Amino acid sequence: MRNTTFTLFLLILCFLAVDLSAQRERNSGSKSAAIHQFKLSAFAEMVDSDSVRIVGRIDVPYRALQFLKTGYNFSAGFEANISLTNKDGKQIGKQSWKKNIVADNYIESTSGGIAHYLTAQFVIAKGTYTMTGILMDNDTRKSGVKKESIDLQKLNDAVFLLPPVLLEEKSGEWGFGKNQFPISGSQLDVGNNSLSIILSGKVKPGAFKLQSAVTENKKSDDWTFSADYDSETGIFSEEINLLRSELNSIKMFVAAKLSQGKQSSLQTKQIIMKRPGLSRSITNVEEAIEQMRYILESEERKQLNDSNRREREQLFLVFWANRDPTPGTSKNELMDEYYMRVAYAKQNFESFQPGWKTDMGMIYILFGPPNEVDRYDRPSQGYSRRTWHFYRINRSFVFEDDTGFGDYRLTTPFMRHY
Repeated sequence: MRNTTFTLFLLILCFLAVDLSAQRERNSGSKSAAIHQFKLSAFAEMVDSDSVRIVGRIDVPYRALQFLKTGYNFSAGFEANISLTNKDGKQIGKQSWKKNIVADNYIESTSGGIAHYLTAQFVIAKGTYTMTGILMDNDTRKSGVKKESIDLQKLNDAVFLLPPVLLEEKSGEWGFGKNQFPISGSQLDVGNNSLSIILSGKVKPGAFKLQSAVTENKKSDDWTFSADYDSETGIFSEEINLLRSELNSIKMFVAAKLSQGKQSSLQTKQIIMKRPGLSRSITNVEEAIEQMRYILESEERKQLNDSNRREREQLFLVFWANRDPTPGTSKNELMDEYYMRVAYAKQNFESFQPGWKTDMGMIYILFGPPNEVDRYDRPSQGYSRRTWHFYRINRSFVFEDDTGFGDYRLTTPFMRHY
């Protein structure tokens, strides 16, 4: 039986999830917290014996932006850029955009499944690099930053394999040929018909072997694809079809192996399979399970502790299905709202531990954004206090930082649920 405290948390989350669109329409600032939900991805393909082409992409979901009603439609404006720097911080290249996009209706303007895509290309040599993506909403002036590391330290090796690039069919030009859309690895739709892999790298001129498999861990001894190739130039880029029947779990790895003589190179890429009711905010299932700590019941926690990885994935889906306010639909609004709050907490409340594990993160995840915040600071004494007021539940929470490092601890009596 659910205890009273857990039921209260669940009812609050359900209320907020059902009322979410109304809140956002009334409060123009409420969507500004979603700016960080954009995604930055980097994909690589060999172009010469000592250089690699990098395709960087920013995915801007509509729900990350503040749309304003304009006539019969809704419009949003934003600025974005992708830059690449080397290990010394020197900028190798940068591309910037100013965009205005239009949604046909309010529901479309708050969608996480509709996105605008921006791509940039760079050619780089051996080294380590950082790709940075910045997105700024023109209405709220809120901005988000994402970074991706690119390691090409082994580029001069005689046998070198780049991370596999997964491609699905999507109309447009995305850097890998017409209608060939590179997949970042999270929320892969198992229902699409076409899925392939680009394996690219460097070898000595002559024969070599490529192998690939979809596995539940990073290693594979059972290669479902194996073929021999020949290279005259010493570089290669081969496209391989992926069997959909292999994609039978939530979290999977695409493993690839390049072999030539006694030398070999291995690469893996994690993918998260999209399932009905699975939030698009989830990119790591194990972490998402851990992040349920605030709402799990004792029996559910015990079941997870006593299960293996595959069983935990299934339990995770069952637990959230039991909490779905609209069962029978492909979307679980409560799950979406919960993990949107987790993502916001990770971005904004990090101190000596991940933001979602902090006291502020816990309260934000459970109750959402406060209606009002009181601030009190004594910089000379290294002391700060924040009081969050929630009118809808008639509660206030006080957080104190007596270290001066932003480590706010909850002082209000509160029953933790983990």
